Amino acid sequence: MTDADIVVLELTDGRTVTLAVADEADAAKVHQAVVDGKALGWTGHVGRFDERTAGEARQEVASGLRP
Repeated sequence: MTDADIVVLELTDGRTVTLAVADEADAAKVHQAVVDGKALGWTGHVGRFDERTAGEARQEVASGLRP
C-alpha cells in the first residue's frame, strides 16, 4: 500500500513522467511506492520521476518498438 496518489503521464513528445503526491506534506518524511514493478522513493510532499526522455521515445518509434 502506498501513502500517495500516483500519476503516470506520457507526454506528446514521448517522454514519460511519474508524479507522486504524498498524503502527508511533512518535508522530512520519506515516502515509497511501487509503479509497474519499479520502486519509487522521495521525501517531501511531491516526487517527480522522469522515466523516458524524448530522444528515447523517438528511438523506440524509429526502431519499430512503438507506433
